Amino acid sequence: MAVSITSPEAPEAVEKASPIVMGEDWRLFKPCFDDDGTTYATLCGIANLPREAAIAELSRFSQDIKDETVNSLKAKVSSTLLRDLLNMGWDVRASMHHIYVRPGQPLDPAERKSLIRQQLLFGRNDQLCEESNRRFLFGVERPSKYSSCKPMTDLIADGRRLAEQLRPVAAAPKEERPELLARICQPYLQLVSEERDEFTNQRLIDIWRYFRHSWSTRYRSSPGRNLFYLVRDAAQPNHPVMGIAGLGNTVMQLTPRDAELGWTLSGLLDACSRGVVSETEVLRAFRLRLEDDFEQIYREDLPVDRRIDHSVDDETVAKKFEELTPQRLQELTKTPLYRAKRARAAREILRAYRTIATWPCGLHDLAATDHGAWALNTVLKQLKKRHSATSMMELTVCGAVAPYNHLLAGKLVCLMMASPRVVNDYTDRYGGMVSVIASQMAGRPITKEPHLAFLGTTSLYTDRSSQYNRVKLPYGKVEGQRAEIEFRQIGRTEGFGSPNLSVETEQGLAQIAEVVSGFRNVNFVFGEGQSPKLRLLREGFAALGLNQTNLLQHGSQSRPRKSEHGVKWTGCSDGRG
Repeated sequence: MAVSITSPEAPEAVEKASPIVMGEDWRLFKPCFDDDGTTYATLCGIANLPREAAIAELSRFSQDIKDETVNSLKAKVSSTLLRDLLNMGWDVRASMHHIYVRPGQPLDPAERKSLIRQQLLFGRNDQLCEESNRRFLFGVERPSKYSSCKPMTDLIADGRRLAEQLRPVAAAPKEERPELLARICQPYLQLVSEERDEFTNQRLIDIWRYFRHSWSTRYRSSPGRNLFYLVRDAAQPNHPVMGIAGLGNTVMQLTPRDAELGWTLSGLLDACSRGVVSETEVLRAFRLRLEDDFEQIYREDLPVDRRIDHSVDDETVAKKFEELTPQRLQELTKTPLYRAKRARAAREILRAYRTIATWPCGLHDLAATDHGAWALNTVLKQLKKRHSATSMMELTVCGAVAPYNHLLAGKLVCLMMASPRVVNDYTDRYGGMVSVIASQMAGRPITKEPHLAFLGTTSLYTDRSSQYNRVKLPYGKVEGQRAEIEFRQIGRTEGFGSPNLSVETEQGLAQIAEVVSGFRNVNFVFGEGQSPKLRLLREGFAALGLNQTNLLQHGSQSRPRKSEHGVKWTGCSDGRG
């Protein structure tokens, strides 16, 4: 007998005679407990309650668990996880023996947006309840009388004053409006740093953080490359903040974008079929890419020639490396891990180079063979790694601040992120920097000169995004602009990613993963790997015995968009990046 949670007003659960239909995207929620089934039966009973009652009871159940055994920790984390899913609007069904969950599935676009916003706000509001964030917000809004800082609210424009100034502009003839508007609103970009604001004496990074907390998404710092911006209005008192933006490391795995850029085998073949690039250009560029990558590997202690050659047998690299003893490895290098990485990388490059360099036919024929497809995918992986580290950034934050959000300032921020100023800031900050990982692979300092050519972003909501629509900068409008710049939608994601769980649940998942495995595998440090939060959730779900896909497939398909700075196609037109 299935039981469905209906609404907060329902006095009791409504039983349905029909069994749960798994074809309706219901996913089994069954953590593994080391007991006689009592814990899971308790969760099933709580899940039978109406939504609000179930949320309250799950919170009470988790708080009542005081002992620190592994089974008690699993019970506590499972209860807070189920509570979070209910808070985020997931549907829950419970039978006498099982619990099933699924993301909410409203058909109306407005309801879909409302549900996604509910999920996002749950994570944001949970973060704002943390004592450290409350102290920060209170401190910048109400500085002490001994502080040299003025309240952060001084940087919020007076909406009534702005409206009074705009009324005569709206009544003026259309040809006069640009000049009148220029007197009222004068936006400019300000790169965020540790410096202090000239009007409030607040740190610029604190100003950015303050307004970032007003977003509907939780604020998370991320390792790697970052550029933060304030968009301010020089025509108003104190130069109030109009909007904020943030650039971060690009997402490594985004299928619609990779296909658009020719970084998937199917996307590459499609680009060749459309005449964007010829097969001869691709094969030549791929050979150059492999040669360059081979040169950036320290090979003095590897059994390979100094120059890459398609006649070299890549199997010798692996065979001779396996014969080395740990003592011999210590004599050859201080970091055996990187020697192993270099050996594997050299072997892959040699194998791919031999396959491509000796192939007598065209690209499509090569891709039709197993070894040819492997070789091409290997080079595409190298291309993605190179360009994502030097030429691409993700627009992680982009939007307007009240009252400018009523004046389409969100579109203005989008447009300003595509300006030459951002490209120059990116070059100034990261030019000449030594790549740590590449240098350890090469045995000498390796610098990868930055050249920002691509901005990517994904919409928060599944349906059409008005902020990025028709955002375009025609050629020649800005000094130094070499081509038309626009944001263009390139597809839909599959709705797979990290759910917005509470801090309590995320910390519990990290703890249970560490307890079960015996070590902490995710430490949120640079060089450890992509998507640390996603990896941490995966490990926590696995430690609970849950199917990871059931909880990571949230179903909210976002719309990736791109802005290219003068680059029409960046698949492999330049083999050396």
